[in-house]
Amino acid sequence: MLKKFFILIFLSFFLSTTVSASIISKGTKAVAAVKTIKKIKKIKDGSKPLLNNELKVGKYNKMQQYKEKDLEFHHIPSTKQIEKYGLKKKDGISIGVQKERHALTRTHGNGNKKILKKNESMRKALANDIKDMRNIYRENGLYSKETRNSLKEVIKQNKESFSNQYKKVP
Repeated sequence: MLKKFFILIFLSFFLSTTVSASIISKGTKAVAAVKTIKKIKKIKDGSKPLLNNELKVGKYNKMQQYKEKDLEFHHIPSTKQIEKYGLKKKDGISIGVQKERHALTRTHGNGNKKILKKNESMRKALANDIKDMRNIYRENGLYSKETRNSLKEVIKQNKESFSNQYKKVP
């Protein structure tokens, strides 16, 4: 495991982004990490403009009508988080996010495992996911009034749809 860690560090800092992840055996965490590093570099090298339906907010099942190439719908809070509280994926609030930006979110892929172990409340998960999205769009030079309003809408719709989950606990 330690050997894989050092290989990952070497690849991420000393090799160009065109290095194939196949150098490391498939199926390892290192391969996934190298792919994520490539995505980060790709976005930071020249962020892509917003897609037509990017930043559109609504319940996941209703957002499917806005599908387009390279657009994914990011649950805030994550699907795993809302399911933990007995809610269904289709009812979760989601926001349209360009595919590569979605890969940078804290809950994408296996990111949820660590977060669920921390036992975040829905309120805390919502706050952390909003902060995460804000940082991603800022780093890509895409944080604007439109972005801010969409993130506010995510908060509003979550509180309206699941008001019992977002009460302050003294």
